[in-house]
Amino acid sequence: MKEHLTLQGLQKIINIRATLNFGLYKEIQLMFPETVPVPRPLREDCVIHHPQWIAGFTSAEGNMSVSLDKGIFKYLLFKITQHEKDEVLLTAIRKQFNCGYCYLRKQ
Repeated sequence: MKEHLTLQGLQKIINIRATLNFGLYKEIQLMFPETVPVPRPLREDCVIHHPQWIAGFTSAEGNMSVSLDKGIFKYLLFKITQHEKDEVLLTAIRKQFNCGYCYLRKQ
C-alpha cells in the first residue's frame, strides 16, 4: 500500500500516463527520463454485456442533434467520436443497436 508515495511507485504511474492519449508533456519527460510506456493490449473484439454501460458511456462521449431544412425536420443524428484505437468499441456499439456506421476521419 501507498506505493504511489515512493519514487518507484510514481515512476509506475508516469509509465502508465505515457501510454495514454498524446503521451507525456516535454517537461515531465525531462523530469522522468527512465519512463517506459506500458504496452496497451490490442482488442480484436468487444462485447457489450449491459445496455446501461452504453447509456453511461454516451452521456459523456455522445451527442444528439436534429437537422432542419427551412424549419422542416430532416433527420436525427446520434454521434460518438473516439480515437481510431477505439474503432472496435464503436463497432460493438453499432452492432448492439443494429444500425448506423463507423468511419475514420482523416483529421
